Amino acid sequence: MKALLLIGGGHAHVTALRWLKQNPQPHLKISLLTPDYRSVYSGMVPGFVAGHFARKDVEIDLAGLCRDTGTAFIEDAASYLDVQQQYVTTAKGINIPYDLASIDVGIVSHPLAAPPIPDSIAAKPMACFLDSWETVRSAMHAPNIAIIGAGLGGVELALSVRHAMSSRFRAETKSVSLIERNTEILAQAAPSLGRQLRKKLVEAGIDLFEGTEPTAWQDNALQLSDGRSLKADHVFWVAGAAPYDWLSRSGLETEEGFPLTQASLQSVSHPNVFIAGDTARFADKPISRAGVYAVRQGPVLIRNLAAQAKGDPLENYNPQKDYMKLVTLGSRKALVEKWGITLSLPGLWVLKRRIDEAFVRG
Repeated sequence: MKALLLIGGGHAHVTALRWLKQNPQPHLKISLLTPDYRSVYSGMVPGFVAGHFARKDVEIDLAGLCRDTGTAFIEDAASYLDVQQQYVTTAKGINIPYDLASIDVGIVSHPLAAPPIPDSIAAKPMACFLDSWETVRSAMHAPNIAIIGAGLGGVELALSVRHAMSSRFRAETKSVSLIERNTEILAQAAPSLGRQLRKKLVEAGIDLFEGTEPTAWQDNALQLSDGRSLKADHVFWVAGAAPYDWLSRSGLETEEGFPLTQASLQSVSHPNVFIAGDTARFADKPISRAGVYAVRQGPVLIRNLAAQAKGDPLENYNPQKDYMKLVTLGSRKALVEKWGITLSLPGLWVLKRRIDEAFVRG
């Protein structure tokens, strides 16, 4: 029997464990190492921030999934990976040996070259962000909030923060600002989606700062590279993606600290280590960091891990070229975009909520 260690509770490991419920693998002794018995579902984070969902509504019960699949649950975090000796050291100092390992720990939202901003809040890891947001939301007075990074994630967060602040502090009009280093927001989005979301941001009264980036923070003011400044009681980092330090020290072949990954989801340097989700850096075809890719990697990942243990051939993960993007607008409304076409229709928010709740429930 081979020892399989799943490191992290990301979306790929969630769907891998759900696959195991229907497809037991008696030749594998499986353990899940993760610092929390819950996994935050990224698709429902904007709705949580806006106040539409309770914390429990957006979390998946990892410990329960482990019980259902006979997987040992280890509530701890990885702090060191030795790919030569094949063991992981946890934050509590425990060494866990493995024959096969799978890594799905996500990223940290913070550019490596970012200026020091005390008490700034990274959007990822998501569980830590939700903890911080609950503290911000409980403040006695409305804060000024600056959000750095205006991709889809940053735009959804800005609209959700504005909705939450307007609902809680109706008489106060503190600012929500969105800062993007590119010359315009949503540089990678379909033009039709970008136009409609820009209109929604302006209607919501969100201040846009484009073609600039933060250089310093002092006295609750954020200094920007173009000479402007803005009040910011809290700064949320959405832009940028940094890997966990222990990955770059592991001996895996990496690029910018991210493990290089084959189409089979194997490490290019160590075939008994697999990588999925935002942690993976695919060697042959870059993939955007979106939860839908991680979700669909899970069944391929676990089938390949089971096949690797037996010495059977592996299959390739082939990402879809495009996917339906349901974008929340802070209030109970949403847009949908696919193949460059963006629509605003009644019932889209309800559709998204049902899809998301179905995934959380499993």
